[in-house]
Amino acid sequence: MILVTGASGALGKLVAGRLAGRDDLVAGSRSPEPSPAGPPVRRVDFDDPASLADVRGVPVGYRPSPLGAVWAALAAKGVPPYQVAHAVSMFANIGAGLLAGERTDLPVLLGVAPRPVRGLVADAVRAFA
Repeated sequence: MILVTGASGALGKLVAGRLAGRDDLVAGSRSPEPSPAGPPVRRVDFDDPASLADVRGVPVGYRPSPLGAVWAALAAKGVPPYQVAHAVSMFANIGAGLLAGERTDLPVLLGVAPRPVRGLVADAVRAFA
């Protein structure tokens, strides 16, 4: 199964439209809207595990996990080591609330204002469309 989240947004519509026609595609959004050009969009909200259970067809729940256990579980599934390290780093930063900050030192480090990620990804998707 490929779950495209944010499928009612600009980037999600592009990705879901590009993958339309696949039998394993599920397009999801917190606020689904009808999509005449793409696949049907289902309600998916990561703050509501029941909405994920509806899509997956199996119970979904969240529980705290020690980072070492997450690392071991990802590695055991064959996830490449660099991706394991990246995922565990993101989990740790989210857990610490570090990704919620609104101040950034990127303009100083880059010498220019950073571009929004959404624009960068949308440009990349358009380049391959």
